[in-house]
Amino acid sequence: MWFTGAGASASAGIKTAGNMIWDFKKQIFCAEQKIAARACPDFSDAGFRARLNQYYKNKGGYPAPNSDEEYAFFFEAAFPQERDRRSYIDSMIAGAIPSNGCIAMAVLAKLKVLNTLWTTNFDHLPEDAFAKVFGTTTSFVVSSLDTPEFAEQALAEAKRPLIAKLHGDFLSRKLKNTTDELKAQDQRLRRSLVNECKRQGLVVVGYSGRDQSVMEALEEGIDGGRGFPNGLFWFRRPDSDPLPALNDLITKAQAAGVDAHIIEAETFDEIMMDLFVLMDCPDELQAFFEQRRPRLSPVDIPPAGTSWPVIRFNALPLTSVPATCRRVVCEIGGTAEVRAAVQDAAADVVALRRDLGVIGFGADEQVRKAFTPFGITEFDLHPIDIGRLEFESAEHGLLNESLAKALCRERQIRARPTRHGWKLYINFELPVSASFEKLRTAAGGLSGTII
Repeated sequence: MWFTGAGASASAGIKTAGNMIWDFKKQIFCAEQKIAARACPDFSDAGFRARLNQYYKNKGGYPAPNSDEEYAFFFEAAFPQERDRRSYIDSMIAGAIPSNGCIAMAVLAKLKVLNTLWTTNFDHLPEDAFAKVFGTTTSFVVSSLDTPEFAEQALAEAKRPLIAKLHGDFLSRKLKNTTDELKAQDQRLRRSLVNECKRQGLVVVGYSGRDQSVMEALEEGIDGGRGFPNGLFWFRRPDSDPLPALNDLITKAQAAGVDAHIIEAETFDEIMMDLFVLMDCPDELQAFFEQRRPRLSPVDIPPAGTSWPVIRFNALPLTSVPATCRRVVCEIGGTAEVRAAVQDAAADVVALRRDLGVIGFGADEQVRKAFTPFGITEFDLHPIDIGRLEFESAEHGLLNESLAKALCRERQIRARPTRHGWKLYINFELPVSASFEKLRTAAGGLSGTII
């Protein structure tokens, strides 16, 4: 069995539980202080986060930062009415499409490696991914708070994969996200989870362990050491400490003799892709999550001209952009110093400086390799606000540079930064690829002195 939380949907652009908490805190703060939300920094600003935490600490009566009660408490405080909570979830997941990780999980189900997926998420990404891979919605079962009997029947018959949504989905009439609701978790679904934990192993990814009702169910599943017969493996990102409830669960499971572990890993998508390296997956299934958009499109080459550049793009459509990047706070200067640090460390990182810290793309180990010498004090994710891509922001520059370097990696070209962006050149030091032959024919040459 697998169990997923908000982290498994983050790469599709859906906020994690942690980011939702900051959003709730900001909305309450702005309402109480009569401040327009647009006048406040976004919640990725470390200074603003500290200010919010101090505000609620001074008021009293609010959960402590990083406590198990934070999510449910602030969600209910920000949106007291269930219909408003439903609207918030609906707007948050609108337009999301399954990531490679979701597709890979559906492939596991198709291969009969995964038989049950439990999730606390409200979105439809698992269903969409399963429907794409299976080619139909009749080959798997979805159970939510409105239909716990579907889970019971699917588990009893064991004929089709099951997606069990413990908190419902955004269309459910029993959407659960507040303290009282979470404590009154649907007993039938919870009992099914406990029973299956006593029969099967469990992999948890993208879930922090904030929900008391879920953690109690998993603890009951230990069953004196008889539960989780194939182990309990909990993946978590290395950039934050596990919640006390998670440490307690793993400690109790290990004490009972269960093969239980907390495993540090990167994103959900990376975990799933790494897993498939070890599997013998049929080509027709592997193609689902290895599909890549063609980088060259057949076009009619115009007659040879007399001036450079040979090709000039007014614009290229970006069908999607990353939802997050890495944020590092350390003692370093501006972007020039950031670039020098990356170059000196020979790190495979693209990074720029912003007022809230260094933002960049790259594996965590590579980012730490570049900036550990400067004394890292914060290391977390930074949500990329689509509005900041409409002007010459650090995020805009980060995506531009990443795109230029990706094109250089995938094609026989070189890139050079200019005041207005990046210029791309065919790398004449390498044998010319056949893919450039039409261009050579039209232009009469691919390299030379440009005056």
